[in-house]
Amino acid sequence: KQSRRTTGIPVVLLDCFEMSVLFRDIEIIGKILGQEKKASEFIAYYDKYREMIDTQLKGVPIEKKPLVYWEGMSDYSTASSGDNEILVAAGGRNIAGDTPLSSSKVSPEWVLVRNPEIIIKCPGTSKVPSGYGITRDAMKKQHEEIMARSELKQITAIQQDKVYVLSRRAVAGPQSVIGLIYVAKWLHPELFQDVYPEKIHQEMLEKFYGLEYRGTWTYSP
Repeated sequence: KQSRRTTGIPVVLLDCFEMSVLFRDIEIIGKILGQEKKASEFIAYYDKYREMIDTQLKGVPIEKKPLVYWEGMSDYSTASSGDNEILVAAGGRNIAGDTPLSSSKVSPEWVLVRNPEIIIKCPGTSKVPSGYGITRDAMKKQHEEIMARSELKQITAIQQDKVYVLSRRAVAGPQSVIGLIYVAKWLHPELFQDVYPEKIHQEMLEKFYGLEYRGTWTYSP
């Protein structure tokens, strides 16, 4: 979408968030900056790993896809499958997928009844700092907080310590493919034994951002 303010300066409004429109947005940015070749290289890079995940998950029956409770920025907030592209693309079954939620808020009892096999927490970076140059302390503390929730102690994810924390910086925009790779490996470790998300992330940072790999984007037990 394009608009022109009264100053006469062209303004381009882009989403740069949802996976479904990301390639289009990157192409537009490439044209604006005169970096069409670099934009094409990044799209090809992203698409390579997206296709790799699709190929590995092809033919996996629905019953082999683990039940996942994806918790958002606040405690007991979640999203439907339609609002969670990464979880679906990574081969998970969203416990909120078949439930028409009038609000993103759910109760501990709601989670308990659905008994997720895996919990993925995606906190806000203001509450739980993460990303480039950040230590893992806050992410580790978030994991411990979820594990200590007495109201959830009976669910499979807690009993088997399959609780993961994922930075919001790894689930949106160009780095969303990194979040996708991490989640796919958490959900289907047997299919991605030879895939190392940290190395792929390091490669992306060096190749497209000119940065060394340094920081915290996930926490896993």
